[in-house]
Amino acid sequence: PAPMGFRGSVRHLHAVFTAGGVRSLYAGIGPTLMGIVPYGGLSFAAFETMKTFYKKANDHDWDEDRMPLGYKLAAGGCAGFVAQTVTYPLHVVRRRMQVHGGGIYAGVWEGLRDIYAKEGAVNGLFKGVGLTWLKGPIAAAIGFTANDVLKLAVPAARRALLDAASKPPEPTPATYLEAKQVNAIESLVAGGLAGAVAKTTIAPADRVKIIYQVDPHRPFTLASAARTARDIVVTEGPLGLWRGNGVMMARVVPYAGVTFLSYPRYEAVAKRACETIFGDKAGEGGGE
Repeated sequence: PAPMGFRGSVRHLHAVFTAGGVRSLYAGIGPTLMGIVPYGGLSFAAFETMKTFYKKANDHDWDEDRMPLGYKLAAGGCAGFVAQTVTYPLHVVRRRMQVHGGGIYAGVWEGLRDIYAKEGAVNGLFKGVGLTWLKGPIAAAIGFTANDVLKLAVPAARRALLDAASKPPEPTPATYLEAKQVNAIESLVAGGLAGAVAKTTIAPADRVKIIYQVDPHRPFTLASAARTARDIVVTEGPLGLWRGNGVMMARVVPYAGVTFLSYPRYEAVAKRACETIFGDKAGEGGGE
C-alpha cells in the first residue's frame, strides 16, 4: 500500500491529476451533490424533530442546550440512521466513480440503474449498509452532540480569555442568553471540531466499507467485514484502519464547520418565508 500521511496523500493527488487532469479530481461529484441536499435536510430535520419531542415532554424551562447528553446522542443517532440509509445508493455510485474513474458510468442515474440491474439492491445499491447502520448513527450522534457542547465551550473559552485581558470589551454579557451566543468564527470552529471528532471515530468502519463498495465482486457480510479489518491490522498495523483520515479531515473540517454554521441561518430564513406565505403558525414546527 501507498505510504500514509501527508506525503502519501500528495503523491496520490499528483498521480490522479497526471493521469486524468483536473476533471479526474472531481470524479463522483455528481452523486455527491445529489446526495448532499437530502442527507443534510434529513439529518437536521430528524435531529430537530427529536429535540422537539423532548421539548413537548419537558416544556417547562425549555433550553435545548441543557437537554440531557444521552437524549442528544439518541437524537443524533436517529438522524444519522435515517439520512445515511436514504442516501446510501448515491454513496456507492460516488465511490465507484472516484476509484474507477468518472467514465465508468455515463451519469448518476445510469450508475444507479447499472448497479441495480447487475447486482440488485441488497448486494449492489446497499452493499455494506450494515456497517453504515453501525457507524452512521454513532458519527451523527457524536457530531451533533459535540457541536452542541462546543457551541457553549468555545464562547466560554473566549470570555475567559477576554476576562483575563487588561481591558475587556464593553458591554460584557449580562444574561445567560447573551453569554451563550456564538459568533460565526466560533460556530465554524465548533462545527469543524465536531465533524473531525465524529469522522475520526468511525474512520476504521469507513475504510472497510469503502473496500466493499468499490468492488462488485466482493460479497459483503458483517463477518467478512470483521475479517477484512483484522487483515488490515495484521498487514498494516492498527493505524492502517485510519489510512487516509488526514485527507478526510481536510474535507470534513470545513464541510462540517460551514454546515453547522449555515443551518440555523437558513432555517431562520426559511421560517420567515413560511410565516410570510402561510401565516404565523407555519414556523412553529421543529426548530423552536
